[in-house]
This record gives sequence, structure tokens and C-alpha cells, in this order.
Amino acid sequence: MKKITKYLFANKDKKALMESMGYNIEDSDYIYKLISHNARNKFMMGDYELGSLSATGQKINIVVELNGKGIKSEHKYKFKTGWIAYPYGELHNNTPFGGWAKGE
Repeated sequence: MKKITKYLFANKDKKALMESMGYNIEDSDYIYKLISHNARNKFMMGDYELGSLSATGQKINIVVELNGKGIKSEHKYKFKTGWIAYPYGELHNNTPFGGWAKGE
């Protein structure tokens, strides 16, 4: 969850982005769980893009969807997230927002 509080809500531009979707820092746990769940499902289905392989693991990019909140609840946001895939399917989130997915 620190990736949400220390990255998305600590960075002025990313904080404004999240607020434009209707979220605030109190929603960090919800956002993290939703992104993680969505990414895990897509990873298990093979729906990801390979990045570079490093000493720390295989980098992958996964497009996730997040519904807006409040007055933005009817809008679905699709964006890239960056992960490290370890053996046996363990994932570690490196980048919770890596840019908009195509079509957004």
C-alpha cells in the first residue's frame, strides 16, 4: 500500500490525477487491493506485456481498470501498472500508474 500513499498521493501531479478520478489518500487501501487483484487475475490469464529481465526479476506491464468514485463513478479508467514477476507467481508492484492504456 505504500506505493499508493508514497507514490500516487505524495507526487503532486499523480495526486491531482487520483483526485480527478474521485479518490483521496483515505482510499489508498481500496485502490491498492483493487489494482493488485486486477493485476493478479490478468497475470494468471497471461494478459501482460514482458519488460526487461534483471537480477531482481522479470519486469512486466499490466493494464488495469479502476472505476472512478463519487461523481466520476460511471467512468472506467484504464492504465498501465509495472510489476516484477518472481518465480511461483509472486508479483511485486513497482509502478502503480505508468501512464494511460491505449484508448484512454
